[in-house]
Amino acid sequence: MSSKKMYPTNDSLLSSLKDLFKGETVVILGCSPYITSIDRIALEDVCRNNRVISLKQSYLLFPDLVDIHIYNCCNIQRYEYGDSKPIVIESSSAPPSINDFDLFFMVKERDKRKSVSWVCNQEKSFSEIDKWSITNSSNPYLRPYGPGIMTEIVFYLCEHLGVSKIVLIGCDNKSMDNVTHFYRDNNNHSGLTFNDPHASSPWVDFNEEKLLFLNSMVYWQQWLSTKNIIIENASKFHYYPKTINHIDVNEINSR
Repeated sequence: MSSKKMYPTNDSLLSSLKDLFKGETVVILGCSPYITSIDRIALEDVCRNNRVISLKQSYLLFPDLVDIHIYNCCNIQRYEYGDSKPIVIESSSAPPSINDFDLFFMVKERDKRKSVSWVCNQEKSFSEIDKWSITNSSNPYLRPYGPGIMTEIVFYLCEHLGVSKIVLIGCDNKSMDNVTHFYRDNNNHSGLTFNDPHASSPWVDFNEEKLLFLNSMVYWQQWLSTKNIIIENASKFHYYPKTINHIDVNEINSR
């Protein structure tokens, strides 16, 4: 591993992202196995007409329409970006990979009881969230343990970009029978050749982490609201707080 890859920073790029998508809608593409059951033409139309942040392998769905690609250490693989390379962000509790990323964010200790979700749920407040905003952080490249990429960097980045609306698609928090991600086969094997730490145990139970995240979403919505950001969910399943509007993909461009 090249020494220059050790915890690199890019202050000029991070600064240039401030309010880059001001007033716009951003679609967050997740890796739910149900995302491929959405009408592909309708989903492509939504991605073509809005800003797109893809998480992990969801980049492979519409690579030419992605503005920002974010992945973490849980399933790093090599991506071929070609001429339409998006802004690439690696957010990880492990040292940087050799991938061609533009920004690297280091996730601090993986202690659930120190995670931003746990603290929010205990304090019943979004004050812990605000401490870790990119603007407020003394070191914006150091991220809290979420758990999960959404609460470690994605929501914070959306606020930094100045978006007015976040629409979640493929963020169902639900398996399809035994399949946990859209890119896994019927035996839940990913076929990744670069790095899939769950390959030997694809049935790892993340229910506690999911519950932590979902319970904290009420505070994330409150925090985003103070930043004049609306959050909606166009995924098939809606386990989020009832205050988060559940919409159909076909409604996105007409709103």
